Amino acid sequence: MKPSTFLRISGLLLFSATTAPAATVIIDWGAGSWNNGSGFHTGYTDGSTSGTTDLGDGLTASVTNVRVGATTSSPGNLTVSTVLSGGSSTPSFRLQQSNDGNPSTTMVNYSVMTINFNMSVASASFTLYDVDKSTWNDFLVVEAYDGLTPVSVVYDPNDFPVAYNEEATQYGYDGVVGVTIANNTTSQGNVGVTVIGSFTSLQIRFTQALGNASVDHGIGVSNIAVVVPEPSVALYLGAPALFLLTRWN
Repeated sequence: MKPSTFLRISGLLLFSATTAPAATVIIDWGAGSWNNGSGFHTGYTDGSTSGTTDLGDGLTASVTNVRVGATTSSPGNLTVSTVLSGGSSTPSFRLQQSNDGNPSTTMVNYSVMTINFNMSVASASFTLYDVDKSTWNDFLVVEAYDGLTPVSVVYDPNDFPVAYNEEATQYGYDGVVGVTIANNTTSQGNVGVTVIGSFTSLQIRFTQALGNASVDHGIGVSNIAVVVPEPSVALYLGAPALFLLTRWN
C-alpha cells in the first residue's frame, strides 16, 4: 500500500460587519401618525399636552408639554398651524404663553417640551420660528441627552446682517434670545438647531429673557428631522483555502 497525495480546494467562511447608510425620519406635527390618548390618527391633536408618534421600524417619539411656576397658557398654545412657521406652508407646533417673567437670575416660570425616543437616534435638526423681541423677549434653551449624558446642541441664529436673535447665556443656560421684532410671516425670526451625536431625549425650554415683563408671546417648532442609524449587517466573504489530503491505496 502506498500513499497518494492530492489537493482539495475548500472555502473558509469569513464574516464582516458593516453598517448600512443612515435613514432620516420626520416628526411631522401636521401629517404624521399620532396618538394623543385615543388611538393613532393623522396630525397632533390641538391642545393636547402629550402625544406619541410612530416613526416606523419600531421607533417612536413621545412628546410632553409642561408649564412650570406661574406660566399660563395663551390662545393658540399647543396647536399645529402656519401662524408661526417662518413663512413656510408647512405647519409648526406653536407654543404660546404668558406670566413667564422671572424675578431674578433663576428660571422659575417657563414651559418645557420633552421628546423621548424609545431607542437611541443618531442626530436631529429643526427650526425655531419667530424668536424675537418687542414688549416680550423670547429666550429658548434646547438640550439633548443620551440617557443622562448631555449631547452637543448647535444654534444657527438669524443675527446677520440684521440681528433678530442671537446666542446668549441666561439663567445658567446656553440658548437663543430675541434682539428685535421679526415679521412672523417671514424667516426673520428663524433659529436653526442641530443635535450632534446620538441621543435619546430632547428638551425645549421657553420663557422670557432676563428682566422682561410677563406678557403674552409665542414661538413655533418646525417638523424635526431625525437621523436613525441602520443596524449592522453581517456579510459572508468566501476565501479559498488549500488543504493537503493523503489517501492510502
